[in-house]
Amino acid sequence: MVDSVKQYNLAGVAAEVELGKRGSKIDGASSGEQVSLKKNDSSLAHAEVADGTEAQHAVTKAQLDAATDSKFEVAEFTVNYNSGTLELGTFSAGTTVFSTTVEKGDGNWSGASNITEITVGTTGNNSLLFSGFDVTAQVVDEINHKFVTDTAVNAYVGAGGATTGTAKIVITYSGTIS
Repeated sequence: MVDSVKQYNLAGVAAEVELGKRGSKIDGASSGEQVSLKKNDSSLAHAEVADGTEAQHAVTKAQLDAATDSKFEVAEFTVNYNSGTLELGTFSAGTTVFSTTVEKGDGNWSGASNITEITVGTTGNNSLLFSGFDVTAQVVDEINHKFVTDTAVNAYVGAGGATTGTAKIVITYSGTIS
């Protein structure tokens, strides 16, 4: 009957709409609060959108990745007086280290001497990101170093006579450490 048709429009459509004969589908039936895009075999389909330009627009994965790559991250590690060389991770190309902080644990580093040291760096430059450990105070090295290739970074601990002790290393960076 013609009563279900409005001028220039249908009165409504089904909860699942097929786009063309045997084409993709828009499905609003699975949930009252969710719309699914599906292939003709009813498996989920990927949606393509342009780069968002306004606050309420959807964004592409590339835009999301770019936004999260530049965010500040903090990595924390604990070393012991007898750790020797401790691998902290591989810093991916493009990762920027803004600062490295080393702080001793409370009431420790017994027997430390003037050669007791913790540095943070690479095998080619052990103190690239930090040097100058002080058993009496927190020390921050604001290096602003950007890695151009994937690079393994280590902490190098020299006890220098210390018989006990821990320290916390805090690295502030943007990028990826794996």
